[in-house]
Amino acid sequence: GQVNYAEFQISVPPGHKAGQIEWPRSAPDPATSFATVQQRALDRVTFVRSVAQRSRAKADVGVFVHGFNYNFQESLFRLAQMAADADIDGVPILFAWPSEAKVTGYIADKDSVTYSRDALADLLTTLAQQRSSGKITVFAHSMGGWLTMEAVRQLRLTGRGSVLARLDVILAAPDIDVDVFRAQMNVI
Repeated sequence: GQVNYAEFQISVPPGHKAGQIEWPRSAPDPATSFATVQQRALDRVTFVRSVAQRSRAKADVGVFVHGFNYNFQESLFRLAQMAADADIDGVPILFAWPSEAKVTGYIADKDSVTYSRDALADLLTTLAQQRSSGKITVFAHSMGGWLTMEAVRQLRLTGRGSVLARLDVILAAPDIDVDVFRAQMNVI
């Protein structure tokens, strides 16, 4: 019923191959697999403060919105993998919505992304308000693309054009009907 915030430190193994996640075969070993080496729960104020502190040293913020059939760990490790592969010198943020993380959960996932659009719009607004410079890039995959478009549409409908002006949005294999996409873009 509410947004949760956390901070994770993910190690990427020295022998990492671009485009892959080296999953642990048993106990995670940072020398051979992706591993969560540190995590802490945050409240909203601490999250915003932490992003602001980290983004002073790094110009850009990237928000990854995962797609259909992704669990939290997959989403978190995928963000770490993309950040490592692209050598991103920015603050990576995962916006994880509550996916069923199974092929048969498509309808439930569609409802979950609809439920999550207010939270994503709020996150993007907060990031835009807290940052005076640098890009805010949203990279959305699959059903996360639909969620992102709905959040961006909502930002336009609620008069938050200043937030939209700060965003670069990338949709990878968006799970959006072409006519729905055109209607969303007409509003945006």
